[in-house]
Amino acid sequence: MYDNLVIIASAIAGFISRVISSLITPWVNWQIEKARTKTENRKEKIKQWRMEIGRSSSFTEFIQTSTYAELKHRFSKDELKRFSYMWIDRNSKVDIEKSKLARFHEKVNEIEKEWGII
Repeated sequence: MYDNLVIIASAIAGFISRVISSLITPWVNWQIEKARTKTENRKEKIKQWRMEIGRSSSFTEFIQTSTYAELKHRFSKDELKRFSYMWIDRNSKVDIEKSKLARFHEKVNEIEKEWGII
């Protein structure tokens, strides 16, 4: 009688562990794939941002891009205001434009580190 109980308990435990395993394994694989996809999407986004910043010949041109729209919310309001005040020196307008774009490159680098991509 005792032997039959051990056999039945073992069978039930084996069945339960297989059911749990069959439910958990796909979920774990899905979580891993979801994380992998998120990382790949983020890498692609970083690449897209860098390309668009690099393609822009001026900050005026850049502010009309989707990259600017996506990144501007990552700057403080004060920093965004400073971008508009950087027009004072007309003689070095090109340098000012480049420094504005360079600041967006820096922000992309910060995001890349924040996301753990590098």
